[in-house]
Amino acid sequence: MPKNEQAIEFPSELLAKEAALRAARAAHWGYLRTLPSGLDVELTDEQRAETARLREGERQAADALGTDDYWATLAGPARIQHRAVLTHTVLPE
Repeated sequence: MPKNEQAIEFPSELLAKEAALRAARAAHWGYLRTLPSGLDVELTDEQRAETARLREGERQAADALGTDDYWATLAGPARIQHRAVLTHTVLPE
């Protein structure tokens, strides 16, 4: 962000949705890293079910964030800029 621009103050519920998305992504990708890799590897039913469950959790978190009313308050380029800033925002713990 250029030095002459003010920091964006996001609503706490939007920050919570971003945190949920990051957590869902981390869980999904963390699980995928535990799976065997290779073209001839057959996953178990449990592994496929867990992968699907985690993928759906990530999709729901992304949907909740992307459809938040906050985004309707912004027009085109501003919406893109705010999303980019939010993506790199350090979230409160």
